[in-house]
Amino acid sequence: MKTSTSPAANLTGSVDQRLWQLSATPKSAQTAVWLRRQLDSALEAWAKDRTALDIDREGRADF
Repeated sequence: MKTSTSPAANLTGSVDQRLWQLSATPKSAQTAVWLRRQLDSALEAWAKDRTALDIDREGRADF
């Protein structure tokens, strides 16, 4: 897994890993475009996890 804090690098990994990478990235390198890309990536990962949980829950529902 990448742990680069270069402004061109995207945050990766778990929530805790992403938070650490964000805190290690200099504020001057956190442009609006870069931050938006990170937000989009985090929301996309969250949506995928949520979908997987919903599918699992539906498979366990009693009909």
